[in-house]
Amino acid sequence: MKKIGTVKVLGRFLSLDQGRYENGRIAIALDQGMFGKLTVNIPEAPLPIGCILVKTWAENAQLREPALATGLFEDTGERVPCGFCQAEVWRYTPPEGNKK
Repeated sequence: MKKIGTVKVLGRFLSLDQGRYENGRIAIALDQGMFGKLTVNIPEAPLPIGCILVKTWAENAQLREPALATGLFEDTGERVPCGFCQAEVWRYTPPEGNKK
C-alpha cells in the first residue's frame, strides 16, 4: 500500500493508504488497514473509471467529511446498493506518483 495522505478523525491523524482489491479496484485503507477501510468492494456494481465505492455508514460515518476535506475525493452524488445501505461513489484524484 502507498500512503496518499492523512485524515484527522476524533482528534487522531490516520494515514490514507492506497492498495487494490483482488479484482483490481482501488482500495483505501486507514493506517495500513489497522483502522479499517474507507472503501468497500462490490464487484458486481458498475463503477466509472477513476471512482471508488465508499462506506459512509456505521463506524465509517465519522470519516466522510474529514476524507472529503483532504481534496483527494469528490462525491459524485451517485449511490450503489450495499445490503441495507448505500455505498457512495466518489471520484478519486490520487496524488502524483500514486496513479497506478
